[in-house]
Amino acid sequence: MASGNDVVNFVARNGVYHSRMSSCIGRNVQFCCERYRLHLHDVLHPLSFDDMLSVSRPIDDMSLSYADVITELGMVSDGVQAFTDSHLSTADAYSFIEFLCTV
Repeated sequence: MASGNDVVNFVARNGVYHSRMSSCIGRNVQFCCERYRLHLHDVLHPLSFDDMLSVSRPIDDMSLSYADVITELGMVSDGVQAFTDSHLSTADAYSFIEFLCTV
């Protein structure tokens, strides 16, 4: 969405803002927003890395551990990885993610 090419920018923005369901990029953005519970504004105007550092608190070891676990659980929920215990389901992965994100 931030290409140096004016035509690419126009096509991408038009597809996302005005013809989302008839545009491949628009459908992909819509899918990601629904799947990961994002707002369209967050996708189209993400914070830069410097902005994130300026508003975030220092990262401790526990937060890094949570981030690692959430990443792996995200892969389970996307079907990239699986639990070794057959008693756990993808719904369990979502529950774990929600819990860890609200701790």
